[in-house]
Amino acid sequence: MRFRALLIVGFFLLFGCNKKKVTENELEFYFNDLQKKEMVAKIISYIYVTPFGVKDEDRFLPENREFYLNESSKFKVVRFFKDEQNQFYFYLVRPATNPNNLKRGVGGVFTLDKVTSEIDNFKEVFVTKMMQEDDVIHFGNITFEDFVKNKGSFEMTPVRKDLIEFPSFMSEYDSIKKMWVYKEPVSLD
Repeated sequence: MRFRALLIVGFFLLFGCNKKKVTENELEFYFNDLQKKEMVAKIISYIYVTPFGVKDEDRFLPENREFYLNESSKFKVVRFFKDEQNQFYFYLVRPATNPNNLKRGVGGVFTLDKVTSEIDNFKEVFVTKMMQEDDVIHFGNITFEDFVKNKGSFEMTPVRKDLIEFPSFMSEYDSIKKMWVYKEPVSLD
């Protein structure tokens, strides 16, 4: 009987204490499981495809939320942080259209409306080129602290420039349309 009690206590010590401590750089630190899925759906409505038959500007309407909730399992939030001004920073892995199952990384920043808890002031700051998922995750882990420290701006070092697709010489993020757009051609005259 005593052996059984020691075995049970040992089991709980061995497996019960192995819970990973959640840090302030993880989505789980700020939201419970239901809220996490909802938050990912809100974010991806800004960075992912628009549901078939829906205009780009209507993708944020409540009737389209179900589409993004269903798509949320295709995304992995790698890093997430809320600063003292209630600004949220994120880096996530998203699907990319290609036959090799390559992924993209996306870094962005936003605030939440205090009344509705909907996203305000969203800005997609950068998108990586298509890479293997492990490489996308690694890139986010090594750049996220710098991204947060610089309050959502992203310095384009030569190495980063090779890995970033947006922004580019020809594209920029349009905060009104909430999407990447091509810049006006520069006249050589």
